[in-house]
Amino acid sequence: MRGAGALSVAASHCATAMSPLPLHRLAFWQVDPTSATDILLRAAHVIFNGHAAVLLFFVLSGHVLFGSLATISRRYPIELAAYGTRRLFRIMPLLIVSTLAIAILDHLPWRATIGYMLLLQPLDVTWTLQVEMIGSLLVFVALLAWRWRPVALAALLALTLVISIGCYQNYLLRALPAFVLGCAIGSMKSHRRPTSGLFWAGLVILLLADLAFSKGAASQLVAIIGATFAIANASAPGGHFLEGRFIQWAGRLSYSIYLLHPLGRALASRIFDALGIDLHSLPTVAGFLLLVFLSFAMTLPLAQLAYRYIERPGIAAGRRIAHRLLQRSTPIPAASIAIPSASADRRSG
Repeated sequence: MRGAGALSVAASHCATAMSPLPLHRLAFWQVDPTSATDILLRAAHVIFNGHAAVLLFFVLSGHVLFGSLATISRRYPIELAAYGTRRLFRIMPLLIVSTLAIAILDHLPWRATIGYMLLLQPLDVTWTLQVEMIGSLLVFVALLAWRWRPVALAALLALTLVISIGCYQNYLLRALPAFVLGCAIGSMKSHRRPTSGLFWAGLVILLLADLAFSKGAASQLVAIIGATFAIANASAPGGHFLEGRFIQWAGRLSYSIYLLHPLGRALASRIFDALGIDLHSLPTVAGFLLLVFLSFAMTLPLAQLAYRYIERPGIAAGRRIAHRLLQRSTPIPAASIAIPSASADRRSG
């Protein structure tokens, strides 16, 4: 699902670039029915729904991270340090490289560039990584709550819902329920049976929430619920289309695609400018498809290289360091400490 989501985000940003209006924020009754351009671009935002894909990522992160933490020991401080190390080495190396590439291309000030690299402020899509950092810590808290009492996980979900609604204008807090719902999927894994109907229902709700309600707190909560149903039932036969070779390949590269597609789109725009092609002077569908094609042609090879030479080494380094942290903190069992016997003492004497 990550691969489809990353490609959807990249395509949706191409649709946004082709429109002078924030069409992705509009409900169906707010779209000008006399404008074929607006209707087509709004339809593109439904099919390639970047906002829905981001919420899907958050729920999926909660689900995957909760599953990876489910078997950790109860030495929580050192386990948290190891977990944080793995997350930092998963996220930061490619973030630093991609930010540096965009800074060079756009001639960004070095002070601002350092801030972007350290996630002190967002650059394009990196606001979601700020949320991901908070969500990663929240997943650890959710695990502690679930181990204490399952009802505590429900209480944590209720708290994040209140925060999400009350602090919707704060982009760092509005999507927190997505991570907790992802954890809930993992906690109930043995008590549910995935069905295709719930998978497709969740997917439809996820994609149409903004179109039905316009972008806001209500539509986001509805979309998060849809993402939860889709992920919880993705292993049903209805979700098997996600097992295609291309989607699986894109899934492995999803983080690289996600971070590098703004760079790919910027390079594509510069190529069109150099060729004297004004995409906005072309028919809407033609301009959108051309931008998608060239943006993907720039992004996908870069993503493959980044995955091989930055992502994978970074993940491996994080795992090694986390493993060493856990090893060094492991107490030596008393039975393994060699205590000389009396007979051995006599022999040595």
